[in-house]
Amino acid sequence: MDYFSYRNTSNNGWMILPEYEKFGNPYIHGSYLLFAARIMGMSWADWLEYCEQNGATLYGKEILYVHAVWSEPNHAFLKELNKRAAEVAKIIDLKGLDW
Repeated sequence: MDYFSYRNTSNNGWMILPEYEKFGNPYIHGSYLLFAARIMGMSWADWLEYCEQNGATLYGKEILYVHAVWSEPNHAFLKELNKRAAEVAKIIDLKGLDW
């Protein structure tokens, strides 16, 4: 089961975004972009650095959240993230979390 996928962005790049329905209907205080970092057990800064090391370019320096964009999807990177999400889902009920 994939918890995250690449979505085409307005600047012809690819971002990793959660498959929202697999996380229930949480009311998030912040950005859904943080899901991947938290699933991987990383801080936001470490996550961005990790994305950059795996081919992403960072955008949004002047906005609330910097985001990682790939020129082409890095499928190995996404597979690793979904594997980790599946491991977390075995331990906790992602849909049942009190967001």
